[in-house]
Amino acid sequence: MKEFVKEKIENALKELYGIENKTFKVEKPKEELHGDIATNVAFLLAKDLRKPPVKIAEELSQRLSKDEAFKSVEAVKGFINFRFSEDFIKKEFKKLLLEKDDYFRENLGNGLKVQIEYVSANPTGPLHLGHGRGAVVGDTLARLFKFFNYDVVKEYYINDAGRQVYLLGVSILYRYLESCKEKDIEFFESLEETFWQDGYRGEYVKELSERLRGIIGDRLSFPKTANLEEIRQEILKKEKDIPLYYTKKYKPKDVIELVSNYGLDLMVDEIKKDLSLMNIEFDVWFSERSLYDDGLVEELINLLKGKGYIYEKEGALWLKTSEFGDDKDRVVKRSDGTYTYFASDIAYHYNKFKRGFKKVIDVWGADHHGYIPRVKASLSMLDISSDWLEVLLIQMVKLFRGGKEVKMSKRAGTFVALRELLEEVGQDAVRFIFLTKRSDTPLDFDIDKAKEKSSENPVYYVQYAHARISGIFREFKDRYGKELKVKELIEYVDFLSEEAEEKLMKKVLFFKDELIDITLKRDPHLLTYYLIELAGEFHHYYNHHRILGMEEKVMLSRMALIKGIQEAIRLGLDLMGVSAPQRM
Repeated sequence: MKEFVKEKIENALKELYGIENKTFKVEKPKEELHGDIATNVAFLLAKDLRKPPVKIAEELSQRLSKDEAFKSVEAVKGFINFRFSEDFIKKEFKKLLLEKDDYFRENLGNGLKVQIEYVSANPTGPLHLGHGRGAVVGDTLARLFKFFNYDVVKEYYINDAGRQVYLLGVSILYRYLESCKEKDIEFFESLEETFWQDGYRGEYVKELSERLRGIIGDRLSFPKTANLEEIRQEILKKEKDIPLYYTKKYKPKDVIELVSNYGLDLMVDEIKKDLSLMNIEFDVWFSERSLYDDGLVEELINLLKGKGYIYEKEGALWLKTSEFGDDKDRVVKRSDGTYTYFASDIAYHYNKFKRGFKKVIDVWGADHHGYIPRVKASLSMLDISSDWLEVLLIQMVKLFRGGKEVKMSKRAGTFVALRELLEEVGQDAVRFIFLTKRSDTPLDFDIDKAKEKSSENPVYYVQYAHARISGIFREFKDRYGKELKVKELIEYVDFLSEEAEEKLMKKVLFFKDELIDITLKRDPHLLTYYLIELAGEFHHYYNHHRILGMEEKVMLSRMALIKGIQEAIRLGLDLMGVSAPQRM
């Protein structure tokens, strides 16, 4: 609707003043009293035309008021307010009923190659609620981008290198040896301090160790003398239900590496299962370790050295990020010869650039806020535009039951695991409620409310609107012995006559503008706002207007109206990855 009005204004500017390619805003006013659409174009023309905005607004409103699409065009203190005509609204609503999803599409992306990287949690434990929230935000954005014709690649960056992977191996091995009656006590005690100081102590680590012991028995109880290659082959032989990428590819140098690789295989598989419970799939699973295996980190460091951005200090290599907006320079290679996480992260983003992505969106936890300037600084060193990378931050989620915060997970030990929440309240409730607030603000998730079948539960409220409309159509078929087709309903749109009906038609038609704004502003939470409002307006209308059993023209016109409402709700839920049930 906004694009339609904008085009009308552009034509008027060209006709009245010979002006083309002028940038101006066309927006929906905050208050309905100011019309359906408003523009500030007169203020932006005042200097060029040497006229006061009030005069320009009057001239433009006189020209635009001749268009039959508008009921009125008013100049108010330099702004121009538009109201659509009843005929125009009905014409557009008929078009929507015929075209369905296509009515809301726009070629925003024009095939632009975009990568959205999200979740990317360390594969050393179960996903927690924050990871789940990031997954929903990233996946919903990907759905919106695809809908508007962007070439989208969804990517998960697996942090499978570094100390956290070593600690996973230590943790699993410690628990494994703990369960062995006869074992190498000296080796066991050498792991103990590291385990209790830095290791992973959730119940899932015991589960991983028990799975390993179920395959190889006590053959690692004396790891210094164990045949690691023989044990690795035994694991490969017996583990057929998970893809053993790490165990298969990397021959271990020592027992901790063997167990780490096996643990990584199990944890990545668990993460994929958790995500599949939310109907989230990735196009690419990118391994951090591959950046080292393929020499990309070293290549990147040498490239930055050649550009003069790296210097040596106290035996370490430092990157001059302070010259590009960071608060200080950063270490990329430690004095012990190991690379920092920052080094691999720069290499990873440079790899994204070389893969041809024209836009990259990273979804990170809010604790990474301070990391953004240094990454953007490194990209500037590589002659990559700062706006090539966008970062969306995800704030924490607090879980409540019975009015009290739930802080611990049975399985994860120190946090609430995402899978436990999914199994209790279901995918739809989790996805919808995770989007009920801006991602960069904390979210309180009330388990009791998520399970309620009432208007207090936002996902139930919206889904019930869709199911209710489906029920009306089923009842029509039962009463009148035929199934209504959209083509039969279109002609009856003309008989919609009440103010509430026109308001609902406008609400549905403006959904396209909402979707465009949500996509361009990266605000997927606004989808829930819109759907809750639309569902509320529908429920109010239904409670005050009889549909079935009315005089034919009235009944069928109202059936056409609610069909359009249903199409908008279904599309909105689909873009969020939430089901649109026929019955509830």
